[in-house]
Amino acid sequence: MVIAGYQKDIDEMLSSNAGLKSRFAHTLNFPDWEVNDCVTYFTKRASRKGFGLADNSINILQTGFGQLKILEGFGNARDVNAVWTATSRFRADRVVTCKVNDRRFEESDLQQAIDEMVKGRTIAEEKQSMTKIMAVDQLMQVPPQFKEREDTGNKVNDAPMIKEENVVEDCAEGVFVEEILEEEKVGVSHLDQERDPGVSDAVWAELQNVKQEEKQYLEQCLAEEAERKRIEAEILAQLRAKQLAKEVYELKMRELQQQRELEADRKRQREKVLQKLRTIGNCPMGFVWHKCGSGWRCGGGSHYVSNAELDRSFGQDV
Repeated sequence: MVIAGYQKDIDEMLSSNAGLKSRFAHTLNFPDWEVNDCVTYFTKRASRKGFGLADNSINILQTGFGQLKILEGFGNARDVNAVWTATSRFRADRVVTCKVNDRRFEESDLQQAIDEMVKGRTIAEEKQSMTKIMAVDQLMQVPPQFKEREDTGNKVNDAPMIKEENVVEDCAEGVFVEEILEEEKVGVSHLDQERDPGVSDAVWAELQNVKQEEKQYLEQCLAEEAERKRIEAEILAQLRAKQLAKEVYELKMRELQQQRELEADRKRQREKVLQKLRTIGNCPMGFVWHKCGSGWRCGGGSHYVSNAELDRSFGQDV
């Protein structure tokens, strides 16, 4: 079985079950892209699609990817694709406004795309930090109804406890919804905008292609996330099934072990009695004794000794 994903996500999933991590003995770590890897991927894609770059583009890309790399959520090629899509969008807006059809990324196109990405990541980190701060502050605050009463000078000591996870969850819910809405606004900007007067067919066709690329990129991200969740759910279901099968197997083995122990105990008791009978000797006819019901009968069948008589007459513990 093989699972793949970002190290933080994989660690969280494996930590959710005590026995899960031990089932994956081998780990292959693929290092994150360096800044130059991101720049090379972007420039090669621009060359392949026939787009030129302004003179200072490399420096802007290096600085921008350097900023993105140190922020939470760096996605390697996914981030480069996001910068490409945003750059294409800003270029399309510029071309439509200026009515100049050039296949070239200007410094402003790149800088706006980088700034948008960095700002979005920074805001997300600040919101997560503020969520934690708000949760801690709310936990530390004493509700008004439990504050010291000035008129009596008494304090109420039986205030109900506030669970931290509930506070964090309540505060974070609105933050996550805002982030999703902001991402949707960025992703679908101008998709429904009508064609401005004077825009040439070539420019409009190129703009529609850019919009379509943005839409496809968003759909790809959603599909990848859904597939990741599906794989995680499938893996967890398989592990739960294996765990259940293991528990059933262990229960059956315990039952068999108990049966073996009972049988061994019966054999020991029988051997103990036979040993005592050997010390008494065979029946008067010379036959050995055999267990029959609650006593013993000789091999010839004519002599019988009950357990009680054996114990009473010979003092044997049967």
